[in-house]
Amino acid sequence: MKDFGLTVIGWSLVFAAQAHGFGERYDLPLPLNWWVAGAVLTVLLTFIGTLCLRVPPRLRPSHKVHRLKPTVTAIGPAWMGQFFLALTLICALWGTSDPLMNLAPTMIWIVVWQGVSFAVVVFGNFWPRIDPFRHLHRWCVPTRQASAWPQALGMWPATVLLLIWSALEVVYPLATTPLKVGYALIGWTALSVWGMWMWGPAAWHAHVDFVSLYFEWMGRIAPQAPSTSLEPPHHKRGQVGFVIAMLSTVLFDGLHGGSVWLLFDKFMHRWISPQLDPNGYLVGCLGLTAVWLFMLWGYIGIGRITAWTSGTGRDWAGPLVISLIPIAIAYNVAHNFSSMVIQGQSFVQLLSDPLGRQWNLLGTATWYPDIGLLDAQVTWYIALMSIVGGHMVSVVMAHRLATSLSPQRLFQATLPLTCWMLALTALSLYILADPMVNAL
Repeated sequence: MKDFGLTVIGWSLVFAAQAHGFGERYDLPLPLNWWVAGAVLTVLLTFIGTLCLRVPPRLRPSHKVHRLKPTVTAIGPAWMGQFFLALTLICALWGTSDPLMNLAPTMIWIVVWQGVSFAVVVFGNFWPRIDPFRHLHRWCVPTRQASAWPQALGMWPATVLLLIWSALEVVYPLATTPLKVGYALIGWTALSVWGMWMWGPAAWHAHVDFVSLYFEWMGRIAPQAPSTSLEPPHHKRGQVGFVIAMLSTVLFDGLHGGSVWLLFDKFMHRWISPQLDPNGYLVGCLGLTAVWLFMLWGYIGIGRITAWTSGTGRDWAGPLVISLIPIAIAYNVAHNFSSMVIQGQSFVQLLSDPLGRQWNLLGTATWYPDIGLLDAQVTWYIALMSIVGGHMVSVVMAHRLATSLSPQRLFQATLPLTCWMLALTALSLYILADPMVNAL
């Protein structure tokens, strides 16, 4: 039984660190092309419905934003973040080298990166309350007159860091070596504290801290989020690139585990010698960058086409970028939900033995994940509904934004982006299903 449990944990960790889709073959009850056609038709009907029903500019009433104040109520969550940061570092540096029995990889990739990204969509962005890095700076670093952030850089540093983080997650097997996880965490802690000391917490979190920005954008459509979070965002350099990175990194994750990637890898190694790239890391990084650039250029092109079709003469890429967040959330659910549910269960076990020393501190060390909670069929339907639903919500949001920006030419202002979303719907479903049915 114990060996079976360890096998399950190993299976789920492999897919948590690499492709987060399906771990087994599943024969769809209908041809894949039918599913894709139905999904595209559903999104198209949503677009037609928004034009007929005239969705109002504001989807929900505005309410006052209650910002977090440094009161006693914030001390508990802050100390909790500090505790788990210290525990993760201890486990990574002094725990077992077996990633299946060390708490650090599961804490970073499953609990924080996946778990918090799902939670902020439901409960709003609570990350500032528990963010250990900003509280570490607040408590340990003396205040100073911060330097002005160079506006020319905008959010490009955060965009680059998000792409690097995705490469470490998907291309480079960082999660398989807890010690490397610890070194990376130390490096990020030092960089964050120094950056907040240099430019101030506000500038750091708004331009460089890709973790905070990722959770902030994910939480913009939460029920608790203020209605102002759905307004066209203030333009910042690199803002569009960051949101596109939120989408493209997850799409690349799916591509990296499919048949198309094998063809791309074979093609690239005709030009790159095995001696230069023996492990495929260079090709992986090039592929990730190519996917991001392809989506970025495509979306920027859509913004310029919309400027022409709407007759406004303005670039629409910036104002409409908030409408892509539901798609980013949908891709996150489609690719990561199953791995979070399966591997997330092992968090209970690892809390009793975080260093892999055969402890049983909480009495849960012999508790193993139940792989039967989600099979390939359930995972497929969850992913299908999330992708279709995410694109439907994005179409409605784009219509709402266009109502505020160009109310007289709604059809012309929303058609280009809708066509792009229809193509994304089909592409994302093919990528998702490829490991199961060799769709591509």
